[in-house]
Amino acid sequence: MSRLTLAEQTRLAKLMVDRSCRSASARLKRSPMLKWRYGAPVADKLLIVPQDLRSSDPSFASEVEFGHFGLAGSMAMLEGQSVFDVVPPNASWARELHGFGWLRHFYAAGHVAAQDCALALVADWRRAHGRPSKGLVWEPAIAGRRMMSWIVNAPLILDGIDQATYDATTDCLADHFVYLSATWRDAPEGQQRLETLTALLTGALCIAGHDHNLAPLGQALKAELDKQILPDGGHVTRNPGVLIELLLDFLPLRQCFVTRERKLPDGFDDAVRRMLKMVQFMRLGDGRLGRFNGMSAHMIDVLSTVLAYDDRPHEKLASAGHSKYLRLERGKLIVLMDAGSPPELELAAAAHAGCLSIEVSSGAHAIFVNGGAPVPANDEWTTTARATASHNTVCLGGKSSSRLVRNERLEALICGVPISGPAGVQCSSRDVDGGLEVEAFHDGYFHRFKLLHRRRLEIDATGKRFAGVDRLGPQRGQLRLPQDVPFAIHFHLDADVECLPNHAEDEVTLALSDGQRWRFQASGAALTIEDSVHYAEITGPRPSVQIVLRAATFGESEVRWSMEQVDE
Repeated sequence: MSRLTLAEQTRLAKLMVDRSCRSASARLKRSPMLKWRYGAPVADKLLIVPQDLRSSDPSFASEVEFGHFGLAGSMAMLEGQSVFDVVPPNASWARELHGFGWLRHFYAAGHVAAQDCALALVADWRRAHGRPSKGLVWEPAIAGRRMMSWIVNAPLILDGIDQATYDATTDCLADHFVYLSATWRDAPEGQQRLETLTALLTGALCIAGHDHNLAPLGQALKAELDKQILPDGGHVTRNPGVLIELLLDFLPLRQCFVTRERKLPDGFDDAVRRMLKMVQFMRLGDGRLGRFNGMSAHMIDVLSTVLAYDDRPHEKLASAGHSKYLRLERGKLIVLMDAGSPPELELAAAAHAGCLSIEVSSGAHAIFVNGGAPVPANDEWTTTARATASHNTVCLGGKSSSRLVRNERLEALICGVPISGPAGVQCSSRDVDGGLEVEAFHDGYFHRFKLLHRRRLEIDATGKRFAGVDRLGPQRGQLRLPQDVPFAIHFHLDADVECLPNHAEDEVTLALSDGQRWRFQASGAALTIEDSVHYAEITGPRPSVQIVLRAATFGESEVRWSMEQVDE
């Protein structure tokens, strides 16, 4: 506890008490004597099968046939064993394995051999792990994902099979529902708890005999939505990727309510509409979401699938003040800015130290992008990717504007290392002659260096000029540091942008693949072109380059920079 502030120690104590109470309640509710409360008189019939919006890969079945089981970016070699007897390459692989989301690939394959293999894998799992137990396999979020995967892929694992196998599978589904009804509150705060509740509601709508559970589960869902989905549609983690993952479950769930002619939980449809608007708000011109606070690689087709459910696509979100993001858009130029602090400790395990960082696109091409979060198979890069230096903002003294909060009990409780600070972040924007101007600052370096980072951004009415001023200085008055402190302003380029040196040392030309040319120039710091890494790639970290403005501050410094479109 020595590395925690008093406020953080208090927060940890509260989290531990809450978790202990939920676990005790869950143990009581798992008692066989209370199974009548959550069970159903009939559990051997599926009324409807939801649509799966996630992308499928039919070649997955062929790879498994050859003994290759690839999940979460890692590969396990079966060598004649059941996949459930293989030592997992990592925890992310194991979570995906026991979540059974990969069944959709067998379903997409559409041939008898694929179905036979899927049936054998489900039977293997039932024999090895069919009874609830401690550990990863029966964590509420994983059990919920497994139940949903079995229901969504019911035509694959239930159609045309013998009665004994049918009964064993549907009985196991019923056991999942009872177990999750008792334990969903024990899922970690945030996304996992919402996903577990979504699985329960899906089960209540799809498995016969559970209609009586809809009202209490709907009330629980409303309470979690009120806690987690902000008024502007953002998620409390401030991770845009969480919205995509939740919507991939929420949208089929909404259709299940419609198909069963049941009333939607209060606030559910409104939350979905707000989330869809927020996804649009966080989208750059190249179709990808801004790489802020844990956002990793997402397939463009999945994002497009989700946004196709927006029944009012022309209505745009004007601002995201609750999520603390800014969007500046003029002409073909789009600028996204992170203007907020990390969330509460229990929700900050994936948050990044990117306060006041920006991402920029012109037309259908990204120009400046943050490093983003690596996929689970490359999690050795996670700490580096979360650092301020991997974002398009100021890094002072080689330090990050947020600090990692290292504490074994806290890390075990939230399954990760949270970050804390900056505490003071302020931002305002206004129209100026048809363009936009932003003034913002944060105090992430104040405790260590007694300096604030102030950033002003300007975009003109045409969208052909974007400029900024970064200032380091005291909160008020004047300050002279005991010694100069080096700082760097990073501008990480998208991997498809070419950076060409100019004759002048203070400027470069940025060449986009569609022929666009932008002149970037700076004053007040030395301009260098350096290596960079883009982490948010499905295939692993990808080399890129970055523009870095380097200087040292004695207590007050100002750097001006701009990018202006030039003739092709």
